[in-house]
Amino acid sequence: MSDAATVPLARRLDATLLTADATAADVRALVRSAIALECAAVCVNPVHVAVAASAARGTALRVASVAGFPLGASPLAAKLEECRYAIENGAGELDVVIPIWAAREGESATVERELAAILETAGGTVCKLIVEMALLGERFGETIAVLNRLKPAFAKTGTGYARAVTVDDVRALRAILDPAIAIKAAGGIRTRAHAEALVEAGADRLGTSRAAELLAGG
Repeated sequence: MSDAATVPLARRLDATLLTADATAADVRALVRSAIALECAAVCVNPVHVAVAASAARGTALRVASVAGFPLGASPLAAKLEECRYAIENGAGELDVVIPIWAAREGESATVERELAAILETAGGTVCKLIVEMALLGERFGETIAVLNRLKPAFAKTGTGYARAVTVDDVRALRAILDPAIAIKAAGGIRTRAHAEALVEAGADRLGTSRAAELLAGG
């Protein structure tokens, strides 16, 4: 877990644009804003990775993309192809939704096989595995046990489609997650106070579609 006192909030932010109506011009504007704000990364849909990577070239800004987003219900082959496509087009980070259906059915072996294949395909690309905490229920502990065995770079609390992330989500995840695995909190982070509370609870990275407003103190 990062030291909340030493890492500027902006350097923890993934400025996110994952809407269906996002255009290439919107993505370029996102990148310009994220560079100016000194965010850690931008996160865009796979079709926009090349545009984002081109706009960010020569800067410290990282480009992330998603796979199996937002439901996690794509076949593994489709998720792997999304990962490959994103990497080939310039993504340095991947936010991948786990097979939530399998986790809820108690099929931990299926979850582990899929996530192992994703991590192998990603190679040295940073992987953030999205567990969608709001939907796991009693399967939360065994799902995190899978992540602890596989040791991705990040566990991510959710997509934002189920509900907003809470401080309690981050605390619960940090309590059982391997200390070597970082936490990305995402979903409904709209204010600086919320963001800072999540960091204090143990979040290392935050996903938000409102980076500028958040950093302005909104």
